Amino acid sequence: MPGRISRLVASFLRVVLVPTIVFGVPAWPLLGLLCAVPVVGIVTIPLFLLLSVLLLYSIAWFSYLILAQADPPSSAGGGLAGAYLPFLPYSPMRCLKINWAAFLYASTALRVALPAVLDWSYRRVMVLGTKGGAGIIKENIDYGSPTAGMRLDVYMPQSHVPETPANGSEASAHPGLRSRKHSTLFADGFAAAGQGPTPQDHARGFGAKRAAVIVFLPSTIPPLTWTGKRKTYLQLALRFRRMGYCVVVPDITYFPSARIKSSVTDLRLVLRWVGSSITRYGGDPHRIHLMGHGLSAHLAMLTLTQEAVVLSREGHMERAYERELEKSGMLRWDEGDDDAPKSRAHATRGNGREQGPPVEPPHEDTAWVDEADSDMLPPGGVMAESAAAGMSHSARLATQLGSLGAPSTPRRVAGADAAHHGTSPTREQRAATREQSLANAESSIPNGLKRVEIYAPEVAIPPIAGLILCSGVSDVIKGFRNESERGIEHLSSLRRACGPSHTSCLLHSPAHLLYAAKNILDASLLPPKVLLIHGGRDACVDISQSTLLKTLLVGCGVDSVRLRAYRELGHAEAVAAMFLGMGGKGATRYQKQLLNDIGDFVST
Repeated sequence: MPGRISRLVASFLRVVLVPTIVFGVPAWPLLGLLCAVPVVGIVTIPLFLLLSVLLLYSIAWFSYLILAQADPPSSAGGGLAGAYLPFLPYSPMRCLKINWAAFLYASTALRVALPAVLDWSYRRVMVLGTKGGAGIIKENIDYGSPTAGMRLDVYMPQSHVPETPANGSEASAHPGLRSRKHSTLFADGFAAAGQGPTPQDHARGFGAKRAAVIVFLPSTIPPLTWTGKRKTYLQLALRFRRMGYCVVVPDITYFPSARIKSSVTDLRLVLRWVGSSITRYGGDPHRIHLMGHGLSAHLAMLTLTQEAVVLSREGHMERAYERELEKSGMLRWDEGDDDAPKSRAHATRGNGREQGPPVEPPHEDTAWVDEADSDMLPPGGVMAESAAAGMSHSARLATQLGSLGAPSTPRRVAGADAAHHGTSPTREQRAATREQSLANAESSIPNGLKRVEIYAPEVAIPPIAGLILCSGVSDVIKGFRNESERGIEHLSSLRRACGPSHTSCLLHSPAHLLYAAKNILDASLLPPKVLLIHGGRDACVDISQSTLLKTLLVGCGVDSVRLRAYRELGHAEAVAAMFLGMGGKGATRYQKQLLNDIGDFVST
């Protein structure tokens, strides 16, 4: 019953607050001017103050009614008022912060969204609405998401559709290069992939060269839910297509529909589909680049970091087991033995780079601190936490090692002691040794890393050639603190999607995972190159998020990490400037720089 009353009160307030805001906002500056008029000001000053207070609470409350009711904090439901009233702010200072954030949000929407909508309508009708539109985009492809209605669109490169001469004969299979800004973009083609063109390839128009693939992940910007839909990024996809790329734009499940686990699962399904099916649309499965903006950039980095950390952790435990066997004399390898174990961490991840030598076990300073000491920051600004004690190392670890590719039983020769006595180690001895070695390896891993897991591990994803992250969140805790200082932590979906508990936020924070696993992380399990793009005027995600991520990736051994900061760009402009000329020479200059940076990054 209290919940129903709360919903009724929320509905009533929405109806009342909308006309108050619509008529009060334009009337507020007029009353402010009349306050300066003699005699008239005596009457208007009280009205002006009353309207100011009314708008202060109306805008803040309306924002909360739209964005904060899906998952309010547990502390908001206390008392009689919390049981019968919706979750609303009552502090004037918090309301003032929310009003300022709403003003910045509205000004950005007017500056970016309105021109983007007009440009989108033109391209949807005049480009994709024509007969040639079918050769540009393949829409509504089901990639297997468990959430109903999730689809993806593929924008095929211009070289994928051959030009048919007037006599009807087959056109040349050589892809057109007129619209490409980088002539060496497809220099490796099939040669790098180790395969040649098939008759079907020639028939589809891309001959011996396939296009690099850019998978762009939509990012939701509440309350404009349409910003999380794949159709919203039509102009960006067409821009990349004209540059010669094959572009994939999928729908991804975001909060409040589901939390971060469902988002990661959807992304893994998308990448699996791209790896297995993109050749039919002219894309090269060996050159897949993953791109995101804001929350989707965080999602992309988190998905790949989770897998790299888990596989590195299991590889570390495998190597510890092998060392324990050799140390105990139960296992000795003949020189040149082809059956010697090769741990998962030493396998090539499809990017042509062999693993380096085994890394040393982590030191104690990599362990996450307890929540009671959560204000302590390790070097680099990355916070750490000690998660709850992990599961025991018994059947769970054995299952993980088996499912994640533990080496098959190698050919053994008797150890020194076994050879002397003419006996071989018994099954019980090997089991005891395995149990002890796993326990020793587990004790050397920080507690927080023991709880990291791969969501939907049965979904195998292809190697990612590069990451392009625009204004992304790398440190969830730092991002949440920034939102708290701005008074919008209850309006943002960052903590509610990744948490809501502190430990859950840490487990879904790429920066914390990279820092905690720095001594066992195998860098070859991450993409070999990363491009970070950030606006200098970004008020939503501070640029320190990108600088921190660059420092961590370089420290972990990623080959190429580039950071491009653009002084005059905000959060939304960092991606909108790539396809929308927002007026002025500065915007045009930034557009060229952004596209050139992305083109150089993909082609290298």
